[in-house]
Amino acid sequence: MVEEITRANEVLLEALAARSGLVCLVGAGGKKTTLYRLAMAHSGRVGITSTVAIPPFPRTLAAQQVIADDSVISTAVVEAAARARMVAFAKPSSKPGRLGGLDPSQVAALFRAARFNVVLVKADG
Repeated sequence: MVEEITRANEVLLEALAARSGLVCLVGAGGKKTTLYRLAMAHSGRVGITSTVAIPPFPRTLAAQQVIADDSVISTAVVEAAARARMVAFAKPSSKPGRLGGLDPSQVAALFRAARFNVVLVKADG
């Protein structure tokens, strides 16, 4: 059973070219579900974020969460990535029950600075 799950994870990561780099999910429906499934399937260092407002990250994700404003988010994500394999990061939002998205250039900079294998990004709303 574990071998079958491992193989299914490998197939999913390959099919969606989600092994490395910045992987952006767009389109109608299923982005967050796919994002979190890819994060759990990946065995490397994973960043999870969004460029648009999103609901809070689910606790079942088992990721170190960093919710911080522009003045500290870069440092906080790099520090979290040094301790945790998976880091979910976003900005606070003035909208109740939502997190704020990051600028695409900030996502790219954090991918490099935190040395993630992959950063999975919800890239449209």
